[in-house]
Amino acid sequence: MSSVSSSQQYATFGDYPVPKYDVPASAVAIAAFSLLAIANRYLHRANSKRRHKFVISGPLFGLCIARIVTFIMRILYAHNVNDLGIRVASNVLLSAGVIILFILNIIFSQRIFTARHPSLAYKGSIFYIAMCASYCILVAMLIALIVLSALYYNSSSTSFMHGVVVFRKVAMVVFTVSAFAPTVIVAVSFAIPRLNKDESWPTRHAHWIKQYHGRYLVNTDSVPTKIGPKKDSEGRVIVHTVSPKERRPSSVLVIVVVVASLLLTTATGIRTAGTFVIKLESEKPWFDHRVTMYICIALIEAGVEVMWLLTRVDLRLYIPDRADDIAEDYDSPFETHEETIVPVDIENDSVTHASRLGRRSSYIDMREYQL
Repeated sequence: MSSVSSSQQYATFGDYPVPKYDVPASAVAIAAFSLLAIANRYLHRANSKRRHKFVISGPLFGLCIARIVTFIMRILYAHNVNDLGIRVASNVLLSAGVIILFILNIIFSQRIFTARHPSLAYKGSIFYIAMCASYCILVAMLIALIVLSALYYNSSSTSFMHGVVVFRKVAMVVFTVSAFAPTVIVAVSFAIPRLNKDESWPTRHAHWIKQYHGRYLVNTDSVPTKIGPKKDSEGRVIVHTVSPKERRPSSVLVIVVVVASLLLTTATGIRTAGTFVIKLESEKPWFDHRVTMYICIALIEAGVEVMWLLTRVDLRLYIPDRADDIAEDYDSPFETHEETIVPVDIENDSVTHASRLGRRSSYIDMREYQL
């Protein structure tokens, strides 16, 4: 199979590796993703120690490791062009990693939509179920693509190989649409007017986050150990959202998600074009050149991660962890629109302050101060 493919010399995304060009380029990519892996790991550990568990830092670290392995395999492939196993591993890794960024960016756009329209996006709503289904579809297609791609290079069945090619085209189109989906979701979230019930819907946000930039880390003592009930007194599901100040809208938050979406759409669109245009190596189009591959895989993906690190998405797009326990020490469980302080005399020796948060919320925080 290897000799046949070599004699045909069909153009492939990223071109056939050559040590002179691919070893130094891959080494730079390995160094860049190593630094990003260290940064994401440090931030994840530092936040976790402060009970600020931004789970998404884990997949970002995993993506960096995957890309390090990808470019190590690229170097090995450059020195072993006829090794079928290395070739399959290299090509599969090139396809797999970027899906992580698609899913994470869709999650970010979902959080923007949820903050804008909690009454339409609470857990169990049609929107919420649709988003969960889309994640499952993406993961299932990725797994199927990896398995079929591995079988493709070891198959002698023409019909099976043709089926894999068709599936690869469908999968790449789906991935391209998924890369652009966050832009659509964000646009729709601002195009749809907020309903009256969105304003009064019970929401919970991380009120203990005081800044969204620089080297800021949350204060451990301000993070509650318990989060609170799932529903309010009216039976409405309490929605976990990003900070309210990010709702109206935050230009930084929107730019971060939309720019990442457009960059990933461009990179994936270029790769998708390569699956529909089959040329010989001597006639390969520009989107199959190795320079294009390093821009789409290394530069754009690393650029998106750097942008997310610098803009501190771990703070801007963080939502409180979910828990079933009712919090006794949680100061601000619902989004605050108004706060009125009512003094109540009890036997003239104490004052109890009742603070009602939100006009329709039933939650009352009682604090007693001895005089």
